[in-house]
Amino acid sequence: MKLVDTSTVFFGRNRRGNWVVREQNGAFGGLFVTRDQALKYALSKNGRHSETVIEVPYEIEIDTPINPEMREGLHGLICRRKSRRSNG
Repeated sequence: MKLVDTSTVFFGRNRRGNWVVREQNGAFGGLFVTRDQALKYALSKNGRHSETVIEVPYEIEIDTPINPEMREGLHGLICRRKSRRSNG
């Protein structure tokens, strides 16, 4: 029997009531409207290992790490948009 290395996948609702899926190490995740969609995604991404998919009873959010170069680019974009709005 071949052992498969799977990681834990958490899913639950965020503060806005959407369903969130997040792999424990941040390898994948997503935001969903229904519980069924979230569970289906979680199972499809972890090879259908239901024993490693855990529904959490507390609020869960998607962590999206951004590298420093991307952060600077986003900051510049946001500043330009704010500037256009105030001049517009």
